[in-house]
Amino acid sequence: METYFKNIDSCIIALSGGFDSAVVAYLAKSYIGENKVIAATCVNNHIFRYQIRNALEVARKLNIQWIPFYAHSIDNSFHLNDKNRCYFCKKAIIKQLIDIKNDLGIQAIIDGTKRQDLNEDRPGLAALKEYSVISPMLEPDFDSIFIIHAKRFYNYAKINFITDS
Repeated sequence: METYFKNIDSCIIALSGGFDSAVVAYLAKSYIGENKVIAATCVNNHIFRYQIRNALEVARKLNIQWIPFYAHSIDNSFHLNDKNRCYFCKKAIIKQLIDIKNDLGIQAIIDGTKRQDLNEDRPGLAALKEYSVISPMLEPDFDSIFIIHAKRFYNYAKINFITDS
């Protein structure tokens, strides 16, 4: 895993408030350094409050800066509530993350997308690819590494993830 992060000097973790992005934040902190990792979480009204609370707690436990933000440029197509609404939402979130990244002089945006997500109907994944978001959990050898690091993260952070509002 160290080799995966060796070419990344600084990053923003798209911290959703879920366990997968939390473990990725832990890995980034471990390999890049806590002062070069920033967590950012979208806090628009359609995001569950418990996810936002989880994200804040993860950032606190990992001692990394946390930036809550609003995705301002959500395409009107999102409000049609059709099957592609996730694409429009994810695209707006990533655009805002890119603005934060550029303002702070950060090198990369990293998220917690995993290979299992590729087997589901997730239109938002197209936006990740479109904007070159790095997803370490998509690496072929990540499953076994994830188990090891997930346990380390859990033992380190001791966070009880809230799963409903």
